[in-house]
Amino acid sequence: KLIMALSKIDVANMLTGTAPVANGGTGVTSIDAIGNLVKISSQTISNGTASVEFTSGIDSTYRIHIFRYNAIDSGGGNTELTFAPSTSNDGTGYGIATTCSFASAYAQEGGTSSALQNEGSYDSHNDAGNIPLSRANGTGSDEIQSMDMTCYDWANTTHVKPFRAVSVGHHQADYSIMNFVGGFVNTTSAIQSIRFKLNSGTLNGGVITLYGVRT
Repeated sequence: KLIMALSKIDVANMLTGTAPVANGGTGVTSIDAIGNLVKISSQTISNGTASVEFTSGIDSTYRIHIFRYNAIDSGGGNTELTFAPSTSNDGTGYGIATTCSFASAYAQEGGTSSALQNEGSYDSHNDAGNIPLSRANGTGSDEIQSMDMTCYDWANTTHVKPFRAVSVGHHQADYSIMNFVGGFVNTTSAIQSIRFKLNSGTLNGGVITLYGVRT
């Protein structure tokens, strides 16, 4: 049975790192696929970056997209990482009415306090500005934030655009903090672009990768 199974593998394609479609694969390069995640694009943040934009890759090829933020350095303290979507793919039109809730769980390094609570002042109520995804980022060069933001069926043209984000990192007051954000972008138009930036200052490091999810 093992010999029969091996005989069905397209060795020529597998040697190039490509999973053949005929054998149940997707034709994507294996190094860019992790389980059902398929890497679409990635951006490395350099020191002094004002914003990061993805103007392609959010389309109907995948119904679910994930933005993965790895070790985002906010540079200054007490800042918020935000996002703004757009229905255009030319780098304009950022900011669509968005409604979402914001909660956090934190624990102080010295054990003085911990809590799980809603952060009402960070909630968004049909706001069309930059929507907070994290809060009170740390000031030190070793104090970073990492996050997964999942976007559901943003290329659809009949319903609103749900999303959720979970981040973990270093709060400026020496807390370990997790932020939970979930809601929807209130448009039936397809979202084609997204911009990430701080509410003040510039980004100084990290990587943001866009994945599609095979469903």
